Amino acid sequence: MIEFERFIPFYTTIKDNKLILYFAYKYLSIKKDGCVFEFIPSEDNRIVVCLATKAIVNVSDMFAFKKGQQTIKLPLYQLMLVSNMRTHLLPIIEETREKMEAKTKGEKIFMQIPKATREEAVELIRELEEDNIARLLEKSLMNNDKVLFEQVVKLKK
Repeated sequence: MIEFERFIPFYTTIKDNKLILYFAYKYLSIKKDGCVFEFIPSEDNRIVVCLATKAIVNVSDMFAFKKGQQTIKLPLYQLMLVSNMRTHLLPIIEETREKMEAKTKGEKIFMQIPKATREEAVELIRELEEDNIARLLEKSLMNNDKVLFEQVVKLKK
């Protein structure tokens, strides 16, 4: 049995309802026969998961792990079968799905508000932002804070 010692995506992104997890050195390692093998991105370096089905899309991609001179190359489908990869992957998938659902719910709630009210709210927010910028500009001048002044001027543009 192979166990993942470390399973931390270096970078994640979502594209076309697919979660893509990118891995780099030191972010992924396995333990086999008591020895820890570090991931080396000499072959493939990403796992693509369909968020609707939670299925891994790129199961034939090869992942390479190295300890000293010994290298192990395994396709993702084999890693899924002989390791605890699912226990590490499922929480990441669930968290991503929850974030996407929360965003969608927020957009749905916003769209349920009548158009005139939405436009009014957007205008009010714009006015409040302008007022805040004016206050920050005034504060930077009163305190002779050149750094804050320059940041506020950039915001105003």
